[in-house]
Amino acid sequence: MHNPILSQFTTDKWAMEPTALQAFFLRLGELRENSVLPGIAVQQTTSLQVVGDTAIIPISGVLLKTVPGWAKIWGVNATGYDDIRQQLEQALAKRDVKRIHLQVASPGGQVAGVMETGEMIRAARQEKTVTATIEDLGASGAYWLASQAETLDANANAEVGSIGVYTAYIDYSAMAEGLGLKVIVIRSGEHKGMGIPGAPISDAQIAAVQEVIDAMAENFVQAVAAGRNLDPAGVRALATGRLWIATAARELGLIDAVIDSNTNNETSSQAETNASSAPQGDTLMTDTQTAASTETKTNVDQAAVTAQAQQAERQRMQDLKAEFPNDPAFAMDQFAAGADVTIAKAAYCDVLRARQQQADDKAEQKTTGAEPLEHNEAAGSTASGDFMAEARQLSRDQKISMTDAMRQLSREKPELYAGFQAGQNKRKLTIKGGKARRV
Repeated sequence: MHNPILSQFTTDKWAMEPTALQAFFLRLGELRENSVLPGIAVQQTTSLQVVGDTAIIPISGVLLKTVPGWAKIWGVNATGYDDIRQQLEQALAKRDVKRIHLQVASPGGQVAGVMETGEMIRAARQEKTVTATIEDLGASGAYWLASQAETLDANANAEVGSIGVYTAYIDYSAMAEGLGLKVIVIRSGEHKGMGIPGAPISDAQIAAVQEVIDAMAENFVQAVAAGRNLDPAGVRALATGRLWIATAARELGLIDAVIDSNTNNETSSQAETNASSAPQGDTLMTDTQTAASTETKTNVDQAAVTAQAQQAERQRMQDLKAEFPNDPAFAMDQFAAGADVTIAKAAYCDVLRARQQQADDKAEQKTTGAEPLEHNEAAGSTASGDFMAEARQLSRDQKISMTDAMRQLSREKPELYAGFQAGQNKRKLTIKGGKARRV
């Protein structure tokens, strides 16, 4: 069955770990077409999180050029490149922000938008300190972005790399031939219409797409080389699409340090070099001093996170009240349910639809409830009943108001509407003193 949501992405160019992309496609395949609410205006902005003097920008889930409204409504874990750039602009504009930290946990995503976002991250290094941490997975497009930070670390079990770009087309021509079908594409050029189901994909078409993929992959290589200060030839040799565990990624120069989960400290080749070359007479912190310093930092960080969370909840309440000024009770119900403006809009759409249905039902009852005392068997009577019956069915099928259904039906079946009008003219009634009287 054709899935219009899935079809938006199937032939895109991807900088994403393949198994994660497959899981993403399976998730999209579960979304039914009538589950999408394309008419809802979804607020795409995300407020910048600042802790102390550090702006924290999360990069998680599938990376898309822009996250569609339905993805937010249906809980698809995704981050938009446009959203990352917006948060970078906010962080650069804040004078109290001295450091920008990218919190990366992503398999990568679309190629569209990643290069511009990576360039913006690298340019931000000219104004403020930019660091990044990979939590568990920083693959493909996500690594492209993380590699543009000044320093990059990862937890010990993190998978890093997957440098490369790909796309996929399915050649259904053998299947079509087996069914006795021959698909003919009328095209203006050899490469037009590639991927039409049932039409063969030629070697020349494949070569043209390969050329594009190679160029995109080279952009990836050059970005990593510039961001990590590596030889492009060396990066090109690593651009096989594979992932490395954090320790191996550090040895290859893809990251700077591995976070030790036991001590929450970073280990790196540079740190080991600095430690071995330190003068023996240097004064070192004792274990007690280190523990006290860590505890103080933890308490300060926890207080900042708590204050940030409280502020976010206050802002969520204000946003809901501002979005639904004429229905404060609904806004408070949504706040209590933990909904943000996006989810609340989707819920309100259902509320409005239910209210409209109630209004339509009342209008229908008013139209059909007062039958004339003297039944008229004129020719227009049957047409009138058929017209109203079809209008009611159209209203239910298309979920539109009775008025809109009658208008649409009058255009589609003018002869039925003419019969309806004739019947109405012969059966006009006025209600006077509780009784029906013919005029």
